[in-house]
Amino acid sequence: MEIKVGNSSLIKGINFRNRSNGWKRSCGNVCFTVKNHGDEDTAEIIQPADKNIFMRGFLSNLFLRPSCHICSVRKLKSGSDITLGDYWGIEKVAPEFDDDKGVSLVMVNSKKGELYFEKVSNKMVTIETSYQQALSGNPCIENSRNPHTKRNLFFKKFNGKNMIRLTSRFTNNRSYFIRLLIELLRYLGLLGKIKKIAQRVGL
Repeated sequence: MEIKVGNSSLIKGINFRNRSNGWKRSCGNVCFTVKNHGDEDTAEIIQPADKNIFMRGFLSNLFLRPSCHICSVRKLKSGSDITLGDYWGIEKVAPEFDDDKGVSLVMVNSKKGELYFEKVSNKMVTIETSYQQALSGNPCIENSRNPHTKRNLFFKKFNGKNMIRLTSRFTNNRSYFIRLLIELLRYLGLLGKIKKIAQRVGL
């Protein structure tokens, strides 16, 4: 795919989650060519998640599809034989697997799935963990993401040309950082413990 930008450059590709800096520090990446007096050079823009405007909106749940907030296949209700995902939290479950390049989570849901997984598992390095261990770093297996509090307002004001301004406005505030903190605590497995402590002390 090529997208024209101005008179002399073409976007050659967009990598939503570039992992050249590691799995945990995924970035937004745009690769494009620039023509100058007949010569063609390739350039690349890589931005960390907190600087990339699209990543900020995505990670804040600002413009996720409505189905993401009321997902009907949570809790393994899809009927699939195998469920694939990223194994977030693998560094706590099996730190020897954490190479910061990405670890896949494979959940076998049926006898058929088990049969097919056994056929390919000898081609991979695998380790078996419990469902609860996988769930601790991947709460979206069972729970849908909550929409951003300003999601409806974002789409009400969005006209196809003001995405950068609106996304910056609705994510560059205190609630954005609170949301990131909550996600970080959940990722570290501390959110449930903090909630229990808060209930204990009456907060």
